[in-house]
Amino acid sequence: MSEVKTYMRTASAEADAGEEALSDVTDKLVQRLVEAGAADGVTIPESEVEVDVLVDDTLNLWDATATWSGTGASSGEVEEQPAAVE
Repeated sequence: MSEVKTYMRTASAEADAGEEALSDVTDKLVQRLVEAGAADGVTIPESEVEVDVLVDDTLNLWDATATWSGTGASSGEVEEQPAAVE
């Protein structure tokens, strides 16, 4: 049985540009999390990464955290799964 591993990345800033800037940062957080797993030989499916965002009413101050916990299967042990289309 594989050991459960947890990966986390955080970012915070003032985003005057609103939702678009926030979306860009959360996308980058997910990518960095996937890259961190890959550096350890772990495949992290982007669809399983959870992103929590804290914003004020005007989207000016925010904090975003991306996390993933999984079995830590190495990239050679994981089959490619097609991304779900919503």
